[in-house]
Amino acid sequence: MRYPHSREQSLTILRETVRQMSQQSAALHPLSYTIWYEHLAGMNQELSSALSQRLAKGALDDASTLEMYENFVSRGDSEPALAKVLASVMQEVLEAVQSVGVDLARFRETLESRNRELASPLEQMAVRAIVAGLVGDTQRMHMATGDLTTSLTTNLRAVDDLKVQLEQARKDAQRDILSGLANRRGFENAVQSLEREGYALADCSLLFIDIDHFKRINDTYGHALGDRVLQTVGSILQKTTKGQDLAARLGGEEFAVLLPETRLPGAMTVAERVRTSVARCCIRLRDGRSMDTVTVSIGAAEGKVPQQLEELLERADRAMYAAKASGRNRIHGE
Repeated sequence: MRYPHSREQSLTILRETVRQMSQQSAALHPLSYTIWYEHLAGMNQELSSALSQRLAKGALDDASTLEMYENFVSRGDSEPALAKVLASVMQEVLEAVQSVGVDLARFRETLESRNRELASPLEQMAVRAIVAGLVGDTQRMHMATGDLTTSLTTNLRAVDDLKVQLEQARKDAQRDILSGLANRRGFENAVQSLEREGYALADCSLLFIDIDHFKRINDTYGHALGDRVLQTVGSILQKTTKGQDLAARLGGEEFAVLLPETRLPGAMTVAERVRTSVARCCIRLRDGRSMDTVTVSIGAAEGKVPQQLEELLERADRAMYAAKASGRNRIHGE
């Protein structure tokens, strides 16, 4: 596949590519770059049609991204779009450097020639002519090196901007926009980072938090108020957690908090603090009235040896359902 766009056009398409990719569930890898680049550039109508149909079902995951790439992009000669653009940028820089290199060689030859001329006796008019020639050559050399500096600065700035956008996209892909917390992927990646730093799940506790009667809240007050409830719970978790604690919205009305180096009694203390904070919050309706009290049920589980994150989540989830079974607005430890 050939990409006929200029560097400026490609960078414009890539900026939109990065924005679209950050809204999907798939990881930010070269295959994702390629399918979104070709779709947004209008280069692959079959891909665009299939992509539109798939997006109607929800965000793209890794499996769907790979399927799109293999079915509509991969032809044995495709390169990731990002690599294409960066290669284009580097080619432009190299051409500018080569051009100035030629000019520098010519400038050196001119200086050597002028030096030989000045070494022999010359009349005043001849000296003036040589000096005038040197001035002209110097000005042309200054313009050439100035063009090179401008080219380098422009291209490096474009690459830096793209790196910033990609880094922001990576962060956005791991954050739940509504609550401001990590999403499921961000939570799992953060847990892996903690483990690499030497923290063991066996020394951690986990809280599994579920908003009570959330469907009733949406049905009674509408999804806009439901979103505000999610935002409120997210804000409370942000204020309650500290240090290495990890809070996340796992999906829907479910949240989790990993508490490193915390045993079950300490986790139960944090859980009770969260429960009471949520129950005390006041969410106003548009007419000024307060909506019914929002409550959460929380399950707490202490890590065991050996322990995987999924196992710890399942145990905390069971504890949360036990809290619901005992009347909701409760905490239960396992």
